[in-house]
Amino acid sequence: MRKRNFHLGTKLLFMGLWSVVAIAVALTWAAWKMESLMMAEKRVATRHAVEVAYSMFEKYHAAAQSGKLSEEAAKKAALEQIAAMRYEGSNYFWVNDMTPAMVMHPIKPALNGKDMSSFKDPNNKLLFVEFVKVCREKGAGFVDYMWPKPGSDKPVPKVS
Repeated sequence: MRKRNFHLGTKLLFMGLWSVVAIAVALTWAAWKMESLMMAEKRVATRHAVEVAYSMFEKYHAAAQSGKLSEEAAKKAALEQIAAMRYEGSNYFWVNDMTPAMVMHPIKPALNGKDMSSFKDPNNKLLFVEFVKVCREKGAGFVDYMWPKPGSDKPVPKVS
């Protein structure tokens, strides 16, 4: 067998190509890792924001249970406060029940009272059915979906 001898220029070219490939792989991995870390931080921030909103509901529920407010007055006051709440800038809370019907949506009030069980995002995800499923199965959790930001019609990736 003959041993192949590559010219110096060819060897340098291969070394350069391998370096570029290695850097591209490293950058791709770093970008993926950074996105994973950012999503984890987003989930923690979302969970904390929901805990604050939930404590608001608990406060009004306790007021209704003690007789300080009627159940209807407590629900109305809680929903009004939740509708006004924002976190991380323009992020907001909505309330749907377990059927899933929209109880309160502060940005799209036309959805209030509507059955959301057949509502799909652009990826054909039945997102409100998925929200209810996560609550029933796990008590709490996250759903990734597409929804437009306030003031826009273009759906963007979200987590709730």
